[in-house]
Amino acid sequence: QFDAGELDCLWLDDVLNNIPIDKVDDSFRNLVRLVKRGGSVIVNGTDIFEVSKSLSSYSISIQDANKLLYDKGKCNCFSIAFVVETLKQYGLTVKTKRVNGYQYSVEATR
Repeated sequence: QFDAGELDCLWLDDVLNNIPIDKVDDSFRNLVRLVKRGGSVIVNGTDIFEVSKSLSSYSISIQDANKLLYDKGKCNCFSIAFVVETLKQYGLTVKTKRVNGYQYSVEATR
Protein backbone atom coordinates (compact mmCIF):
# COMPACT_ATOMS: atom_id res chain seq x y z
CA GLN A 1 0.00 0.00 0.00
CA PHE A 2 1.49 3.32 -1.09
CA ASP A 3 0.29 6.86 -0.49
CA ALA A 4 -0.39 9.29 -3.32
CA GLY A 5 2.82 10.87 -4.62
CA GLU A 6 5.05 8.45 -2.72
CA LEU A 7 6.88 6.80 -5.63
CA ASP A 8 9.77 8.22 -7.64
CA CYS A 9 9.25 5.66 -10.39
CA LEU A 10 6.53 3.18 -11.26
CA TRP A 11 7.50 0.40 -13.66
CA LEU A 12 4.65 -1.62 -15.16
CA ASP A 13 6.02 -4.59 -17.09
CA ASP A 14 3.17 -6.53 -18.74
CA VAL A 15 0.89 -5.43 -15.90
CA LEU A 16 -1.84 -3.82 -18.02
CA ASN A 17 -2.37 -7.02 -19.97
CA ASN A 18 -3.47 -8.71 -16.75
CA ILE A 19 -6.10 -6.12 -15.84
CA PRO A 20 -9.65 -6.71 -17.15
CA ILE A 21 -10.45 -4.20 -19.90
CA ASP A 22 -13.27 -2.59 -17.90
CA LYS A 23 -10.85 -1.88 -15.02
CA VAL A 24 -7.98 -0.38 -17.04
CA ASP A 25 -9.10 3.25 -16.75
CA ASP A 26 -9.47 3.10 -12.96
CA SER A 27 -6.20 1.19 -12.68
CA PHE A 28 -4.29 3.81 -14.68
CA ARG A 29 -5.77 6.59 -12.57
CA ASN A 30 -4.87 4.87 -9.31
CA LEU A 31 -1.37 3.90 -10.41
CA VAL A 32 -0.48 7.34 -11.76
CA ARG A 33 -1.56 9.05 -8.54
CA LEU A 34 1.09 7.04 -6.67
CA VAL A 35 3.89 8.79 -8.57
CA LYS A 36 5.21 12.07 -7.21
CA ARG A 37 5.44 15.20 -9.37
CA GLY A 38 8.56 14.87 -11.48
CA GLY A 39 8.48 11.08 -11.08
CA SER A 40 8.45 8.57 -13.92
CA VAL A 41 6.04 5.94 -15.16
CA ILE A 42 7.39 3.20 -17.42
CA VAL A 43 4.89 0.94 -19.17
CA ASN A 44 6.00 -2.14 -21.11
CA GLY A 45 3.83 -4.67 -22.87
CA THR A 46 2.96 -6.55 -26.02
CA ASP A 47 1.66 -4.34 -28.83
CA ILE A 48 -1.47 -5.88 -30.34
CA PHE A 49 -0.98 -4.00 -33.63
CA GLU A 50 2.54 -5.37 -34.10
CA VAL A 51 1.33 -8.91 -33.46
CA SER A 52 -1.63 -8.38 -35.81
CA LYS A 53 0.63 -7.10 -38.59
CA SER A 54 2.82 -10.19 -38.34
CA LEU A 55 -0.18 -12.46 -38.21
CA SER A 56 -1.83 -10.88 -41.25
CA SER A 57 1.41 -11.09 -43.26
CA TYR A 58 1.79 -14.76 -42.29
CA SER A 59 5.07 -14.03 -40.48
CA ILE A 60 3.82 -15.84 -37.40
CA SER A 61 1.28 -18.57 -36.81
CA ILE A 62 -2.05 -18.19 -35.04
CA GLN A 63 -0.65 -20.27 -32.20
CA ASP A 64 2.36 -17.96 -31.84
CA ALA A 65 0.14 -14.87 -31.96
CA ASN A 66 -2.11 -16.28 -29.25
CA LYS A 67 0.89 -17.10 -27.10
CA LEU A 68 2.24 -13.55 -27.48
CA LEU A 69 -1.12 -11.95 -26.72
CA TYR A 70 -2.68 -14.22 -24.12
CA ASP A 71 0.05 -16.34 -22.52
CA LYS A 72 0.57 -16.40 -18.75
CA GLY A 73 -2.90 -15.23 -17.81
CA LYS A 74 -3.02 -12.13 -20.01
CA CYS A 75 -6.65 -11.19 -20.54
CA ASN A 76 -6.31 -8.28 -23.01
CA CYS A 77 -3.81 -6.41 -25.14
CA PHE A 78 -3.07 -2.81 -25.99
CA SER A 79 -1.12 -0.77 -28.49
CA ILE A 80 1.61 1.74 -27.80
CA ALA A 81 -0.76 4.45 -29.11
CA PHE A 82 -3.38 3.54 -26.49
CA VAL A 83 -0.81 3.66 -23.68
CA VAL A 84 0.60 7.01 -24.86
CA GLU A 85 -2.84 8.61 -25.11
CA THR A 86 -3.93 7.24 -21.75
CA LEU A 87 -0.82 8.55 -19.99
CA LYS A 88 -1.36 11.97 -21.59
CA GLN A 89 -5.00 11.88 -20.48
CA TYR A 90 -3.79 11.66 -16.89
CA GLY A 91 -1.47 14.64 -17.28
CA LEU A 92 1.80 12.85 -17.89
CA THR A 93 4.39 13.97 -20.44
CA VAL A 94 5.64 11.19 -22.68
CA LYS A 95 9.45 11.23 -22.83
CA THR A 96 10.17 8.12 -24.91
CA LYS A 97 8.20 5.50 -26.78
CA ARG A 98 9.63 2.48 -28.55
CA VAL A 99 8.53 -0.70 -30.24
CA ASN A 100 11.03 -3.53 -30.43
CA GLY A 101 9.60 -6.53 -32.20
CA TYR A 102 6.25 -7.07 -30.52
CA GLN A 103 7.06 -5.23 -27.30
CA TYR A 104 6.39 -1.58 -26.59
CA SER A 105 7.94 0.63 -23.94
CA VAL A 106 6.67 4.06 -22.94
CA GLU A 107 8.30 6.34 -20.38
CA ALA A 108 6.45 9.39 -19.10
CA THR A 109 6.90 11.90 -16.30
CA ARG A 110 4.31 13.34 -14.02
